[in-house]
Amino acid sequence: MTHREQGTPAGSGQLTIPDMHVYMNGEDVSEAIRTSRVSTLVSTVAKFPEIRRAILEKQRLVSAMGSEDSGTSPALSRKGIIIDGRDIGTVVLPDADLKIYLSASPEARATRRWKEMLMSSEGGRLDFDEILREIVARDEADMRREHSPLRKADDAIEVDTTNMSLTEQVSVIEKLARERM
Repeated sequence: MTHREQGTPAGSGQLTIPDMHVYMNGEDVSEAIRTSRVSTLVSTVAKFPEIRRAILEKQRLVSAMGSEDSGTSPALSRKGIIIDGRDIGTVVLPDADLKIYLSASPEARATRRWKEMLMSSEGGRLDFDEILREIVARDEADMRREHSPLRKADDAIEVDTTNMSLTEQVSVIEKLARERM
């Protein structure tokens, strides 16, 4: 119950995140990695431990850039970093100072995804029921996978965002972060 192309082999390619955009081999893939096609494929690819290991190294590298005053990017130069993902608190950064497990009903998440798609180049594919089925199927696949399954970390704070606006979500997360600083 949580939120959230292939081309190069796992571990190859140059991944950079200089301005809160994600670049792969010099190409801005920020929007491409958030498409429904990629979302659908992520659970399939995530089953392979060798791919997860390669991604894990890159995620920890990005985290390290954010945990020191590296000067690589305005967003990464402050002490600390915010990373979202389905195994960040349990596998990638198990010792993080603050872990927040965002949850929402599948219907609320499908509604958000549908609205997001209206604003994107995917606007033509607006079958709400299909979006809902994809979200439920991805959750089930991720919870059942053998390596790094989707689960809430024991020390994570769960925030149910089902009935929250984006502004309310940000407010709750900011409050939790300030309490830990």
